[in-house]
Amino acid sequence: MKTIVILGQTATGKSELAFRLAKTLNGEIISADSIQIYKYFDVGSAKPSKTCLKEIKHHLIDIKEPDEDYSAQEFSIQAKQIIQEIKSIGKIPMLCGGTLFYIDALLNSLDLIPQVDSKIKNFFDSVGNENVINLYKWLKIIDPKWAQKINKNDKQRTIRALSVFLQTGSSLTNFFNTKKKENFFENCMIFSLQISDNVLEKRIIHRTTNMLDGLIEETLNIIKMGFAQTKPMQSIGYRQALLYINGKITKEEMTDSIIKETKLYAKRQKTYFSSKFKDKSIKVDYKNAFETIMEYLYQSHLP
Repeated sequence: MKTIVILGQTATGKSELAFRLAKTLNGEIISADSIQIYKYFDVGSAKPSKTCLKEIKHHLIDIKEPDEDYSAQEFSIQAKQIIQEIKSIGKIPMLCGGTLFYIDALLNSLDLIPQVDSKIKNFFDSVGNENVINLYKWLKIIDPKWAQKINKNDKQRTIRALSVFLQTGSSLTNFFNTKKKENFFENCMIFSLQISDNVLEKRIIHRTTNMLDGLIEETLNIIKMGFAQTKPMQSIGYRQALLYINGKITKEEMTDSIIKETKLYAKRQKTYFSSKFKDKSIKVDYKNAFETIMEYLYQSHLP
């Protein structure tokens, strides 16, 4: 029994596809999304509806408060445990999501990287509060390849890479390239959703405009709960909504910024998926992905 992995750029319908497959094949879904793990962040993360969550068991959704930390390493450890648990009850595990660091962690066994001493982490946390840009400049010197993968304002991932270097004397990139990897691919059937850039852009625009009012209302509620300065609030959508609510940008500027950043994120996803899964995934058109995957599984006598 293999794990079914659904990969695709944002706004390609991964969650809906995974739900249909899980319902048909008696499966359970493991979310690989760095915002869906947080409670209250529903609209901007395109979290599955409460109806879907009740009908099909989803894992690693709503498992953290907004002010709690969660790393790709934790995801890798928990995802592997959950996959085994799902298999043990005779169901099919389905991994679905587009967070590159989470998927990288699982495929490259990030959980095998040594834990960082708390003193090192606390040091970088205190320095990072003052100026994350300066830390990012150090990261570009120590580990330029890893620096290219993350946003210069991504405090958590910048600190993570610097901490690993100080702890081990080796860059995170070098760790991935030299350590023994688990052969995750052999235990998976990986399907990659294909979509043209033009169609994807239209879907991103449509999704953004449809969620706008709900996103603003949700962001206001999160602020009232005291979570305005949390990590998930810096993600695409919530960051712009916060600026709008604080009167720093107009609603039109908010919309344009979300669309622009989502398109850039989708481009990074496409590059990543192409480099990682070029010869290891089965490409399927997003429009008829369910039928194509079911036919493939039927011919393969199911995973």
